[in-house]
This record gives sequence, C-alpha cells and structure tokens, in this order.
Amino acid sequence: AEVTSENLIRIQHSLSECLGELTPERRELVLSPYRGPGEVKKLAEQASKTPNSLYKIIGRLRTKQSQCVENKLKPELS
Repeated sequence: AEVTSENLIRIQHSLSECLGELTPERRELVLSPYRGPGEVKKLAEQASKTPNSLYKIIGRLRTKQSQCVENKLKPELS
C-alpha cells in the first residue's frame, strides 16, 4: 500500500486510540523509552524490577499495540 499523508493520519489516529485503551501505568511504560535516556531504568527502580524485565514487558505491549492498530486499519483497507 502506498504511504500517503492520509494513511499516516489514519495510522496515527489508530495508534492514539490503541494507546488510550491501555491503563495509565501500561501507557507510561510503553512510552517510557521515548521519553529519554534512563527513563526505563528509573521506572524499574520505582517498581523494584530490573530494566531488562521492563523491556520484555514493553516488547509485549508493543506487539499488542501493533496488532491493535492493524485491527483498526483492516476495515479501512478492505
């Protein structure tokens, strides 16, 4: 499929909706790597977990977010 500004807007809207379906804690966790260096480590310390364990959770959340976005876009692509 061709990437157009209209498609990018649809993807962004879908991602925003999917992020909105997460609990505030999960949303904070999935966005933490984009907030700057040391954010995941800081959250790990607050949660008494290792940064590696949080990155594993973040990976699973990203996969779920990707699936959510794809599911929201499917009806539009048909």
